[in-house]
Amino acid sequence: VSQKDIFSTVERMKKEWKFETKIEDGTLEKAAKIYLAFKERIKEGGYEAISIKCVEGMKKYMNFPPCMILTLLADEIPAICEDDSLN
Repeated sequence: VSQKDIFSTVERMKKEWKFETKIEDGTLEKAAKIYLAFKERIKEGGYEAISIKCVEGMKKYMNFPPCMILTLLADEIPAICEDDSLN
């Protein structure tokens, strides 16, 4: 994942999203890195949709909830939290 892509993704979030509280740039950068890594893997795998394991997955093992990543991905591909699916 390139620094240029990380920077442009962070700038996109700042421009397009309204934050209720102050978000540290480090948090946005981490979200951008994870999003871009997922995006690469989705392209490599030819996936048409994605579901991310939230509480017992990303949040537990990466100490980072996937909500921002899912929001970014949803602009390009159907993306949901595993806990939001019926099965």
